[in-house]
Amino acid sequence: MKPRASAWMPALLLASACASCTPAEPDTNGPASDAGGAATLPALHAVLAWEHIVDGGNPQRRDYQGRMDMCREAGWPTRELPSDEVARLGTGRVEIMIDARRQAVRQTMWTLGAGSDGADPKALCQPTLAEEQTEDSSVDGQFPAVTDVDMAAEAELVARAGWARVGEDSVGGQACVRWRQDDQEVCMWSGGSQWGFAGQPLDLRGCDGMAIGSYLEYIPLEARPLGPQGCVVKLESFSLGKGLLPANLPGPARAGAR
Repeated sequence: MKPRASAWMPALLLASACASCTPAEPDTNGPASDAGGAATLPALHAVLAWEHIVDGGNPQRRDYQGRMDMCREAGWPTRELPSDEVARLGTGRVEIMIDARRQAVRQTMWTLGAGSDGADPKALCQPTLAEEQTEDSSVDGQFPAVTDVDMAAEAELVARAGWARVGEDSVGGQACVRWRQDDQEVCMWSGGSQWGFAGQPLDLRGCDGMAIGSYLEYIPLEARPLGPQGCVVKLESFSLGKGLLPANLPGPARAGAR
């Protein structure tokens, strides 16, 4: 069975969680468990885009521009990246695919790579766009509904982590709960509690610093830093319906450890 979020939220929300705290046990008796099978899942397909911000800007693009300036000043041959590749530097894309057949998430991120010969300083003048992809899947397709016990346990963790609930909102036509911490604000999808999506906040400051399997329980529709660094998250698309996702929709080739 998919673990209830209250059992692992400390790892996401509290950097120094109390080791003696006992996580709440999932309720395996009752409607939440009976309705938690994969057969009850909707056809959910969401795509998120994020950008990592440091000191008010994109550090990958800043590094790229610095390299190009240095190479031109040194008189070394340069090969600039196409504009569409420059635009992808320091960004990522998260695709969430959930239905009765599969529950999977894929993250693709783009960073600045050196040229073919990394040992040669001049290789910095021949940069490449490096692409990294990570994938995760639910092992057994169990998505138990969120119970009042779950919500109470997570509310305590959220408060201890310094989050404040701002109110209800919507992004891209989807309901979300807006949360604020000292240095970030997120709006979490709140329309899926019957399938185990609790709507509690995720710490997104590092953009790719958490296990991507978290997106199978918590979906941020929007996020922004409240200071000079953090993560900007935007919703590109969100569809929710009955039945199955198209069979030709590509999904992760393997299940990741949860």
